[in-house]
Amino acid sequence: MVSTSRRVVVVGAESTGTTTLARDLAHRLSVPWVPEFLRHHAEVRASEAGSIWDVAWTMADFDLVADGQDELEGEAVAAWGGRSAPALLICDTDNLATALWCRRYLGSPAPQFLRRAALRPPALYLLTTPEGVDFHQDGLRDGEHLRWEMTDWFRVTLAEQRVAWVEVTGDRSTRVAQSLRDIDRLTAEMRAGQAPDDRATTKVI
Repeated sequence: MVSTSRRVVVVGAESTGTTTLARDLAHRLSVPWVPEFLRHHAEVRASEAGSIWDVAWTMADFDLVADGQDELEGEAVAAWGGRSAPALLICDTDNLATALWCRRYLGSPAPQFLRRAALRPPALYLLTTPEGVDFHQDGLRDGEHLRWEMTDWFRVTLAEQRVAWVEVTGDRSTRVAQSLRDIDRLTAEMRAGQAPDDRATTKVI
């Protein structure tokens, strides 16, 4: 099931606080959040291979991740329990991020996932950065040395999309406060009747 909810998607490099921010925002706004399917898939693949460092990633993995992420979104909306879809949905990653993780592990661009993301763009992307976040090794992470490089990949890719995005930095409470202000501004614009595409090429500051 594809949601009709306005989506705010949190993206970022490994161990930059994407999941923490997505959960915190959903809790503060009392709306559903969609977890990251890639993490679940990485757990499965690492278990099969012996460790995350032994996984031989393939394009089939990322095709599965893209489908799985969409399915998780449908499940989150279905579990909402209201008579209609929630007005807002907080998503921990999407197909744009899948494109960059595919590039990370396979070494080449994955425009098919960017096209898929563009077919149903979110109302807002929130990009987390390594600033203010220590790298936490949980057994599934292998890219501490790439955090800033991948952050630049996200910046460039987001700037090329017709969608609004903001970069959030600082400690946990600072990130939440900044994101809530940006979401408030977004919802105010929606109430005023301004379509997301009217702001598509502008980075929200």
